[in-house]
Amino acid sequence: MFPLSYTNIEGMRLLRVDGIEASRRRERKRGLLRVDGIEERKFDDNVAKILRSEAVKKRFELKVIKFFKRNSCKFRFFMTWISSVESFGDRELLCVESVFKTHPNGCLIIASSSLDSRQGRLVLRPFSDMGFKVAAMTPDFSYLLRSTAAAAWYNRLKRGDSFGELRNVIGAQSIDLATGNWSRLNNAVMVFDRGHPVVREFMEEFARTFDGNRWGHNGPYLVSRVVARVSGRPGFDLTVLPPLAFYPVRWNRIGGLFEGPKSLRHSKWMAAKLRQIRSQSFAVHLWNKQSRQFEDEKGSIIQHLMFIPADD
Repeated sequence: MFPLSYTNIEGMRLLRVDGIEASRRRERKRGLLRVDGIEERKFDDNVAKILRSEAVKKRFELKVIKFFKRNSCKFRFFMTWISSVESFGDRELLCVESVFKTHPNGCLIIASSSLDSRQGRLVLRPFSDMGFKVAAMTPDFSYLLRSTAAAAWYNRLKRGDSFGELRNVIGAQSIDLATGNWSRLNNAVMVFDRGHPVVREFMEEFARTFDGNRWGHNGPYLVSRVVARVSGRPGFDLTVLPPLAFYPVRWNRIGGLFEGPKSLRHSKWMAAKLRQIRSQSFAVHLWNKQSRQFEDEKGSIIQHLMFIPADD
């Protein structure tokens, strides 16, 4: 559901990157200010164009139904991409690759107006040529949000009510070392059964309390306050995984994963961290606002995770 991005991580070990760009020197040289993979100076125009488009009405629903009827899908994956097709780079392709590497019989729909184009089809063609079932489709948000608590919120945005302040911000998942209890949750990765009541609580909280001027209010803080409120209530059973599951490195130390070995001591730390990630993490959140400035150095932990099998 817009604007969240979903990835099925059951049995997967993948690098999960939330709407990020590949490291493109030319974009940095042009001085574009980017927020989570979105060029800020184009943000309002691009989103307004998507929201107001009437050409996609019904077509999205019919294309999705046709796609699933034509393909036998053991698992169904849905992703979103609201940036330009040019920004869909190496990291994003690795995310798609990780889906089909672990779920070759799965189907992937990418809700994206930019990838639903001739250029976008060329980007995804290598996967289609190998027999993987992937398609990019321009989303119809009226259809997607129909009969949900977010419908009223979406209608306000469609009329042009101050969308410019909406930002997908980053919040760290952390625990209280004294008690072992979580102190803040993060909404970057969430996995729930279909129809789980806490998902509806998230949607209703978002529609009821949305505030684009407060950092984290609509993201990690929203998830944290809802889970705290419903904890212990019948039917709201859920498990809060420790930070290592998805956030093995804090946002202000993410650069360490991109560095090559500097010394014997550093090499030992890297080896220990890599073993820890491979044994205790389902995914690695890259904190793109910080990590997009880094190049992965030779022998770095990131290189090992991306290109070197765990057995090595």
